[in-house]
Amino acid sequence: MEIKILWVGHVELRRYRGGKNLPNKSDPADALAMAAYGHDPDHRLETGDLNLRYFLMHRPEPIDELRDLCQQLEHLNRVQSPIVNYARQLLAWQFPEMAHTKSASTKPGFLPPLWGWLAKRLEISPAPPNFWEFPSLQFPKLSITLKK
Repeated sequence: MEIKILWVGHVELRRYRGGKNLPNKSDPADALAMAAYGHDPDHRLETGDLNLRYFLMHRPEPIDELRDLCQQLEHLNRVQSPIVNYARQLLAWQFPEMAHTKSASTKPGFLPPLWGWLAKRLEISPAPPNFWEFPSLQFPKLSITLKK
């Protein structure tokens, strides 16, 4: 015996519930509407079979998995953005000389020099040869004289 599972969209169910004068935002009313949706004569063909146009098409499993992965990436991006922005603010406040420089990795798989150094990681990519020649990193020369 095979049990066929059919999916009903939120909008379709809300319209169906409203058309049957069932209360809104009620779990028992939602359950009744879902149970009755497939038995409604309006959702059947002239032959008596279900008209599948009134139901959602279920996606194949690889599409579901891809959709889940995309949603996870979107979630991680939303979570990551405030953390990255906070790190940038701290860097601009505590280390303004380096806040607006571009720190890129020179070797694939290694961390950019600035971020690796800040994170106290060992696998840091070497800095490009002209890294310390940025105009924003030109520190004024100080001379200190001691008087007796």
